[in-house]
Amino acid sequence: MTEAQTIYNWLTGIIDSSTNDFHFEGVDNLIELFKLKFPNDQKLYDLLKQLRQGKWNSIHVILT
Repeated sequence: MTEAQTIYNWLTGIIDSSTNDFHFEGVDNLIELFKLKFPNDQKLYDLLKQLRQGKWNSIHVILT
């Protein structure tokens, strides 16, 4: 497993455990730091952004 994959796995756990807006501020920073450290791993970066957005949407559901 590459270093990028190891850190990606770690970040997915953090994203999955996020439960409020303050957590997402940290998650956004970590995702951007991932991109700076691994500029050639655009696919993993995009997957992190998608996972983050999905988690955000799941905890900010508007009930009608």
